[in-house]
Amino acid sequence: MLTKRQKNEQYLSMFSFFFGLLVLMTLFIPSLKAGNYTYMGLDIVFGNTIYRADTNVSLAFSWFNFSVYFLPIFGGIFLVFIDRFMYHESKAKLWVSLTPGILFFASFLMLFFIPSTMEIMVGDVLINEEISFYVGPFFAIGFILAGLVTSLMYIVQEGKIHQII
Repeated sequence: MLTKRQKNEQYLSMFSFFFGLLVLMTLFIPSLKAGNYTYMGLDIVFGNTIYRADTNVSLAFSWFNFSVYFLPIFGGIFLVFIDRFMYHESKAKLWVSLTPGILFFASFLMLFFIPSTMEIMVGDVLINEEISFYVGPFFAIGFILAGLVTSLMYIVQEGKIHQII
């Protein structure tokens, strides 16, 4: 029989996973705008080539962008596994439960560097047009912050936060 605190931890870990999954779903929303082109999240993470009659526009696979979008889901999965396999209260569980919050926060910070790290090739030339966020990253920011809050609430719910300090 689970105590009320353990049930709350389960709910918080599942919410954290859910918000990580929603961040991953923002890959299917237009994320960047550069000149006349709008790129989906899948394009900026996994790369794509747009063939036109006069030129080809191509994006390469980016490990940086991959980590921005996939760190939150890894953090959510990690928190669910912590909750499922570490039943006892300990300093180790408390320290390990900090990891998902760190992953969400790292993803949040890295998200703002995506436009500066993108390399868009038109034909054989690297373009220097201004690249700006479109709709997708704004949803991702909200979901990342919600996941960060739920993972931090998990730590507070775990209690004994003063043991770390």
